[in-house]
Amino acid sequence: MILIDEYLAIRVLGGAWPDGLPDDDLGLTASRHWRLLQRIHAPAGGQLSQRLGALPVEDLGVVRHPHPEVLQILDSGARGARRRWAPQAELERFAGWSTRRRMLQDLRRSR
Repeated sequence: MILIDEYLAIRVLGGAWPDGLPDDDLGLTASRHWRLLQRIHAPAGGQLSQRLGALPVEDLGVVRHPHPEVLQILDSGARGARRRWAPQAELERFAGWSTRRRMLQDLRRSR
């Protein structure tokens, strides 16, 4: 299983599977899913709110309740996860500075 962040989850659930993302089970921690749900119900004008606002209404239902064969919502411990997928180019294009920094730290710790 590959853990992804909420920005990549929006792309995957919206049907825009990134090139280079391995065909493996994808997981999103419950805390990151909660963050998406918060922005759906109370947009704040940030990057997540903007990206979610750009999705068609029917795709928001998929974000709320993703199909487990596409994306699994995991406990925050994510014990079964093997690796995180976050190449530098994806981090620079799709994540804010603080998210990028946090993801790089997580990636370094997991190696």
